[in-house]
Parts: sequence; structure tokens; C-alpha cells
Amino acid sequence: MSFLHAVHIFILHVLLISTEKLLYFKVLRVVNKDGIILIFRFTVRAFRWVQALVFAVKEINLNTEILPNVTLGFRIHDSCYEDTKAIKVAICLLSGQYDMVPNFHCQSKSVLSVVIGDVYSSTTLSIARILGTYMYPQISHGANLQILSDKVQFPSFMRTMPNSDTASIGIARLLTHFKWSWVGLLSLEKGATQTTLQIIRQDILKAGACIAFSIEIPILHSREKMLRLAEVIKKSSANALVTVCPEPYLVPFMEEMAQHNITGKVWIATHTWSSSSLLSLDRFSNLLTGTLGFAIRRGLIPGLENFLYSLNPMTFPTDPFTRGFWEQVFGCRWESNESRTLPEDIEERAQPCTGSEKLQDLNKSILDVNNFRLTYNVYNAVHAVAHAFHSLISCQPGKGPFRNGMCASVKDFAPWQLLHYLKRVRFRSSDGDDVYFQENGDPPAVFDILNWQRQVDGSILQVKVGTFDYSAPYSPQFILNESAIMWNGGEMQNLLAFFSRRQDASCLFRWLVLLEHSDQVQKTCEARCFLQVPLSVCSQSCPSGYRKATRKGEASCCYDCIQCSDVEISNHSDSAECFSCPDDQIPNERQDSCIPKPIEYLSYHEPLGAILGGISVFGGLLTVCVLVIFVRNNKTPVVKANNLTLSYFLLLSLCLCFLCPFIFIGEPFSVTCRFRQTTFGFLFTLCVSCVMAKTITVIMAFSAIKPDSRVRKWVRFKIPYWIAFICSLLQLLLCVSWIVLSPPFQEQNSQISMRTIVNECNEGSGVAFWLMLGYMGLLAMVTLIVAFLARKLPDTFNETKLITFSMLVFVCVWLSFIPAYLSTRGKHMVAVEIFAILASSLGMFGFIFLPKCFIILLKPERNTKEHIMGKQLD
Repeated sequence: MSFLHAVHIFILHVLLISTEKLLYFKVLRVVNKDGIILIFRFTVRAFRWVQALVFAVKEINLNTEILPNVTLGFRIHDSCYEDTKAIKVAICLLSGQYDMVPNFHCQSKSVLSVVIGDVYSSTTLSIARILGTYMYPQISHGANLQILSDKVQFPSFMRTMPNSDTASIGIARLLTHFKWSWVGLLSLEKGATQTTLQIIRQDILKAGACIAFSIEIPILHSREKMLRLAEVIKKSSANALVTVCPEPYLVPFMEEMAQHNITGKVWIATHTWSSSSLLSLDRFSNLLTGTLGFAIRRGLIPGLENFLYSLNPMTFPTDPFTRGFWEQVFGCRWESNESRTLPEDIEERAQPCTGSEKLQDLNKSILDVNNFRLTYNVYNAVHAVAHAFHSLISCQPGKGPFRNGMCASVKDFAPWQLLHYLKRVRFRSSDGDDVYFQENGDPPAVFDILNWQRQVDGSILQVKVGTFDYSAPYSPQFILNESAIMWNGGEMQNLLAFFSRRQDASCLFRWLVLLEHSDQVQKTCEARCFLQVPLSVCSQSCPSGYRKATRKGEASCCYDCIQCSDVEISNHSDSAECFSCPDDQIPNERQDSCIPKPIEYLSYHEPLGAILGGISVFGGLLTVCVLVIFVRNNKTPVVKANNLTLSYFLLLSLCLCFLCPFIFIGEPFSVTCRFRQTTFGFLFTLCVSCVMAKTITVIMAFSAIKPDSRVRKWVRFKIPYWIAFICSLLQLLLCVSWIVLSPPFQEQNSQISMRTIVNECNEGSGVAFWLMLGYMGLLAMVTLIVAFLARKLPDTFNETKLITFSMLVFVCVWLSFIPAYLSTRGKHMVAVEIFAILASSLGMFGFIFLPKCFIILLKPERNTKEHIMGKQLD
């Protein structure tokens, strides 16, 4: 059996290197009066990664289905976060000796096959360039620098850790989701974090946010530097702080920030510290509660928890790593331990280690058995190597992937041949995830969004509140349960959040009762502010109806809110500009939406329309009354004196003229628009024609009584009637032509008023309208001239003076109408025309008929033939 085992090892001895610092002494550089003090501490997290590698190798070796007759081995080295040491180790592994002999193999057994590591990008870059030169496969479980995806520079590099590009896109989506536009950036002053920071900066700016400040966390810390950084963070209104820094350098920085009592900030963590156990201690709870972090996906590793709890230095007395781990977690010391893993002051007070201490008694967060993330990456990386070897040894001769169908020999293969299989690995992980490498060597990018929540005992629990799946088809999938997030709001808020989230009403009630008589009652009531998303903006959000005006010389996120003008709106918050409504709409009072313009026309319900309508009715009734008076007194001399028939026609046409405004008042329709101007024009032409006929009648009557008058023979032809008929007929023909050729029509005009739509009548042909008015005005002028020339005829039978005044009023009204009509728009234009109709109608009616009515009704003694003849004789 031992022979077979030796054969197995001889067939394949796979050397795996985890360049993460195993026996890692974290250096806390704190400046005090005595200078820089170095404090050393064992890294439990890195120890867990090593144990995951050991566990995975043992698990694979026990599974004969994956690699039958093949045993995996490993060798572990420490890079100590130093590029030079990482390079030295890589060259030693390539040469087969601990002395650096590049490209020279001194071992008789198989040399390096795969490198697993490093966890940080800076050291990974160093060894990836060397290993890529010789096409040796490398799988990193923690390096996320984007440049490592470049297969030209790093042809043999792969990783189980998503690259920083995808994480930065997720951070930008998170900022956009919470509308955090004013962001602070923190990064380590040197190393690969600067490149990651630049990528995050670009994605933040693409998302529309602005950088409030960008500060660097120094590697060598001092009180003076920390005071400056704390002052910048305190004074800034940026409450969202994106922090890109490895955990070892971030812990001392956070310790300094906690001493300055910086609260109310939302720390946004990258994977380098989003699931940190060192920062989840109670002394950081006030500072880091509410932190949102993008952590690589957590996975289940069956059996690893029991394997970790089974570790004991008594079982492996020669293992210095386990002994250092034991000292670290139990705070004891081994008397025979040559390497000191505890600080000197603690070392002196520490009790001796017995080996009987139980890991099960420790807090589970120490070994983080419920939160395997980078540990899960290490585990998957080892299994990827195993599956690649499985494909290599399963190759059938003649069907291989290499030249002429050749297969690689498991006893002697080139590193590029194993790389070929690694690139094509695809299997289901222990947690059911699909593990494979994309063309650039990256895995599917899936992140858990963690929220750091303070517990009653003061510790911090990292709760998953969402996911960001960049590998989702079509577009990245961002899911966030906002109601599950606890924000940073101080100790009182966090306690209230703790009780409220568990919906323990009785516990919450008892807690409030205890505070009933304390000074904290008011603060307790205000503690509910933790439920609200913190603001991180340079300027408050501009509400709808306002636009952003960038302040000169400041970032685009710093602006003033300017209200939109009266004719513009902005229908969403933080609008960059206002815009006009469509022609048929206007802004509402708040100027955040467009509403239909009110339709405007001269209505009976408004005072102007009601008054004009009332005058119209009054004028119509008055003419009817006069007509009745004339009919009842048609035998009297005053009524008979001036052509009774023409008087009847004139009264009827005036009555219709008074009623014309009813076609103009009210909502316009196609029918009313078509006939209102033509009806008005024809009726007024009829009135003026009748007045002209009456004037000619008077002239003919007095001319006919003269001896040898030629007019006498024309009296029998009823010339005045023909004049009235022909003049009216010409206007009628013009109006009919207008209606037939270019009729008026109803339209809704939105150009007249910015606030209303005018429902009006378009005249169709402006030429026809003005021809109609011109013809009517020409008749009025002719009538005025004729009546004026006949004004000196004997008074008794002479109406020409009254007709002269009536025509004078008529002409003045319509001459005034023209400029008034042209200078008005909308319903006021209609009102001007109605006023002209009523004024001219009243002028003709008043001057022609009211004097006669006065004689008929009030002076009947003058309504006799004798009186009229007597006056004539005078």
C-alpha cells in the first residue's frame, strides 16, 4: 500500500502556492510620544484560507471519481504583502530550488503545475507577469484589478474573484438608487487600489454623481495625518463614502475615525473589507453601522466547519501556523513557540496554552464558518484544478485537443497544456453554483450587498440585503431590499432599529418605559430617523417646477434651484432645464405638469357677454314697440309723412340688426361662423339702403312739386324701392360668393393667448370681409352726403336732418371700429364688433324714429295735418 501511495505521488505532485500572508503580522503604526510602535497580530482570516486549501486537497484525494490513482500535493509560501518577496517565491518555484535560478529545473519530480494566489492585486500582478511568460496557470482567489483580465499581458492568469470593473458598476448603481450625488472617495495612498479607485471614479461620474473629496489613507499612520483626514470627512456634506483599501491598512484608520466620533456617514465597502471580521467589533459599531458593502458571493462548503473545529496544535505539534492561530484566538502563549504572534505587552500577561481549549466555545465570527466568501473562492479554485486534471487524464489518444489529436501525459506535461483544460473547466460547486472561467479568465460576476447592523451586545452583524449579478443575461441585475437596511443614526437609533426589525412590540414598549422619565425621551422619539435614507448631496433636490442652475466654479452637483418661467414647466425633480408645453396646454400653478388650456370665447355667463346680450334684447324689443306704434298710428300725418313702407322695412331690418349679436355671443360653431358676418353685412346694407331710399324719397317729393320738374314723371316708377332693392341685392351676391368660394369656419386658436385657446371664427377670406364692410361704408357715405345736401328742405316733411345725424353716427362708429377691430384679439374682437353693431343700430334708430315717437305719444296735438301744413306755410 505504501508503494502504491509513493507511486501516486511520483505520478503527479501538484505544487499549489497561496501567496497570501499566512503567518501575517499586521503592522499597526501608531505615533505616540515615543515614536512609532509596531503591534503584531496573527491573521485568522488568512489561516482559514490555507485550511480551506488543505481541506479541498484532502477532499479531492479521497474522491477516486475525480482523480483516480492521482494524489494532489501543495506547498505554501508567504508573500508578506511585498512584491519583491512574491517575485522571489515565484522564481524559486519555477526553478525548482529555493535559490533563484530562472528557467532551470533541478528537481527530479514534476515541478510547479498551478499557482493559487495572491489575494491582493499588487502582489498578484508581480507574479502574474512572470508566470504568464512561461504559460504557467495561475488562479487568484482575491485579486480584482481589471487589468488582470488582459490576456495579452497575462495569458495564463485566471481568478475566482470578479474584477473591479463589475464591482464599480454595482457601486455606481447603488449611488444612483439612493440618489447619492455627493460622494467622498478614500483609498490607500499607494498600490493597486489607486487603479481600482480610478475605475470607480469614472463609473461614479458616468452615473451623474460628483466627487466631494478624494483622500488617501497613509500606509504609515500618524496622529497629525489622521486629524487632517477626520477634519475633511467631518466638514464635508458628503455622507456616502466609497472606501477602497485592504483590511490591514483600514483597521488602524477606522480606529482613529471612531475616536473622532464620526457618525451619520454611510461607508460603502469594496470586497477587500466588506465582510471583515476585524472591523465588525463593537468598538466600530457607532462608526460603521449602516455600512453597505459589495462582497463576493457567499458559498456553502460541507464539512469545512467541522474540519476547522477539529484543528488542534496537539494533533499537529510541528505545525507553526496552528500554534500561532491558537495563541491569537485564545490569547495564550506556547512556552516553546519561537515566533511571537502576540503584542509584547499582551505576551507578558498571557496565560500558557494547554491545547485543551475548545474552538467551539469561541464566537463563530472568529472562524467565520457561516460566511465563507474568499474561503469559498479558494475552495473552488482547488476544485477547478482538480477538474482540469480530470479532463487531462481522461483524454483518449487520437482525440486529444493538441496537434494530431495528441493528449498530454500526466507524468510529463507542459504548463500550457494544463492551462488549456483549465480555461474549459465547468462544474457545479458545493453550493450549486456554476463555476467556469470566461474568455478573459474571469468568473461570473455575482456580488452580495451586505448591510452592517448593530446588535444589542454592540457587535456588528453583516446582513445580506441585496445582490448585484453582472452576469445576468441582457443587463446587470440589481436587487435591493431597502426595508431591511439599518442606517447609521447613533446608538439610540440602532437600538430602536433592533427592536423594531424583530417586531418585538413588548420589548420595545418596555424599553421605552424605562426611558420615560429620562432626558433621552425626546431623542428616542426622534430616533426613527434611522428608517430614512441618509442624504448625500451638495445641494438639496430641486422640486418639480424648478430647474437646476449650476454654481459658477463648482461641481455640477452643486446648484441653485430656479423656478421655471410662467410659460414653462419641469415635471420631475432635479430637472436640468424647463421646457414649454404644447400649444394647446399651459403649466399648472405648481408648474410641474401641463394641463389643457381653457377654451375662451365670448359667453353669456360673463359680464361683458351678458351686458351686450341685454342691450341687444332691449334694442330689439324697442324696435318692435316702435313698429307697433307705427302700425297703430299708420293713419296719422307723422307716420304717413315719409314713406310708411320704407319705415316698416327699416324697423324690421333694425330689429334684426339688434338681434345679430346673438350669432356672435356664445360658443362658435361651423354654422354660426359661416353666416354671422354675412347676415350682419346684409342686414346693415338693407338698413342703409332703406335710409338712402327714404332720403331720395324726400328729395323727389320736394323736387316733384316744383313747376316743370322732370322728377315728377319718375315718381310713379317707385325709384326709392328699386334703389333699396338693388343696393341690398349687390351685398347679397357678394356674401353668397364669399360663402361659396371661401366660407368662414370655426377654429381653436392657441397663438393669440399663452394661457388660453380662443374658440373663434376664421373669416376664411379677409378680402371678402373687408369688401363687405367697404361696400356698406360706401352706401353710408353716399347716404350721408345726399342727406346733408337735402338738409335745407322745409322742416315739416323733411327727415334729412335726422338722417344726416344718424348716418354721421353710423360712419363714425364704423370708422372707429376698424382700428379697434384690428388691435384686439379673441373674444374682445367679437365684443368690439358687437359694440359697433349695437352703437350704429341705436344711432339710426334713435335719430330717425324716436323724434316721431315723441310726437305720437307725448305731443299728439302736433300730429295733425293742419299743424304740419301750418308749419310748412311758415
